[in-house]
Amino acid sequence: MSFDTQDQNKEWKNLKSLNVAQYFHACQEGEFYVQDVDTCSILGDMKTNRYWHSFPIVNEKLVAAGGDNRLSSVEALNGTEWIVTNNLQSGRERHAAVSVPAGIITC
Repeated sequence: MSFDTQDQNKEWKNLKSLNVAQYFHACQEGEFYVQDVDTCSILGDMKTNRYWHSFPIVNEKLVAAGGDNRLSSVEALNGTEWIVTNNLQSGRERHAAVSVPAGIITC
């Protein structure tokens, strides 16, 4: 289900079902709803099975970071393929991540 805050009717809408059932939204393969064609699209397999991870947008790419057992690995979606990127300094699980526009934070 989806709720579009920009919709004049302000109501919940039914979406197409996922192709693969998810439990705890665990990921080895990613599946995402594509609004323009009203369907779910399956992406390539991740290099590392993970759950309890974050899924922020970093540098305009979808990123999977951390996960169960305090994973420190990070993968970024490059088209339809997941590529391993830099690791987190320390492993994380059940954490949150926020996508912040470039230029807001300087280090």
